[in-house]
Amino acid sequence: MKSSLLLFTAGVLVLASCAQKVSDKTVLMGSFDNKCPEEVTVTVPALGIDTTLAVDEATHSFRLEMPTDRTALATVEYEDGGAQFVPDGTTLSVHFNDEYESTMTSKQPKVSVTMKLKDYSNKMAEYYQAYRFAESREAADSVMALTHTLSENLLNENKDNLLSVAAIFNLLQDYSDAQIDSIIQTLDPKVREMEDLRQLESSIKVRLVTGEGKPFKDFTIMQPDGKAVSLSDFAGKGKYILLDFWASWCGPCKREIPAIKAAYDKFHGPDFDIVSVAVWEQSVSASIDTAKVYGIQWNHILDAKEVPTKLYGVDGIPHLILIGPDGTILKRGLRGEEITAEIGKYIAPVK
Repeated sequence: MKSSLLLFTAGVLVLASCAQKVSDKTVLMGSFDNKCPEEVTVTVPALGIDTTLAVDEATHSFRLEMPTDRTALATVEYEDGGAQFVPDGTTLSVHFNDEYESTMTSKQPKVSVTMKLKDYSNKMAEYYQAYRFAESREAADSVMALTHTLSENLLNENKDNLLSVAAIFNLLQDYSDAQIDSIIQTLDPKVREMEDLRQLESSIKVRLVTGEGKPFKDFTIMQPDGKAVSLSDFAGKGKYILLDFWASWCGPCKREIPAIKAAYDKFHGPDFDIVSVAVWEQSVSASIDTAKVYGIQWNHILDAKEVPTKLYGVDGIPHLILIGPDGTILKRGLRGEEITAEIGKYIAPVK
């Protein structure tokens, strides 16, 4: 099975007071156990590198020297195996065993972005598992606090390489768009040119025009029964509308459903309704089945894909928006108990 790391789960870079300097060249050395392929492919899109290397039959090894770019993500692949790395100006060694598993090391681990990427990825994966299986909101919040601290440290220590971008994406729910925009301005200019960060800045601009005090933006989605449903069928019609972007595979989305249901039970009536929108789904049936299991009895727009999330600049779900009777966006990013509390500012519970 091909191994991979996500860009936005990266490693903490800890610099010593007398930090080692990195080279303007990065060396990648690879080796294999008994199952040795004839060749490997190294790809570094940011550097325009896409090269195939022959693996030495006698030594089961290969070597490649490339320019250093601490904002670039690279891959080395063969048959069913592979690994990711950053051309970080150190000498990197990757070893593949016969089960296609990889082990990456660096001669300068304290300054190697690759190694810190690996460490942070492992730690975030550990936190993700704990968060996914948390049995209470308190337990989940405790895990999130740990990820926040880890990511903040990562950001503050790595403003000249891609690890700062990883940190920003892991901190999106903790900061306002204005704060994120300010943080981006503090990064190295080369980091700010990274495509993922440019897309984030674009999303922030979209959110600013769909922020609190702005009118809602309409969208229309064709449903499995062949009928078209629009947000304007519900919003701007004299009711407060809670708009919920979610997906059946999203653990945090499903954990949010009890809080949404509590709001529905307390306020649903002439002045309030809910519209859940299934986005980024791979299966419409999964949305339908999950909605039944979790008791989603309110309005549900299926198979919306990326249409509404692009329109509202949504990078992560769940994302809940409260819309006023005249279609004005009142609040974005509601979670947990604040959902009911926010709605209660405008309408009384239904008796």
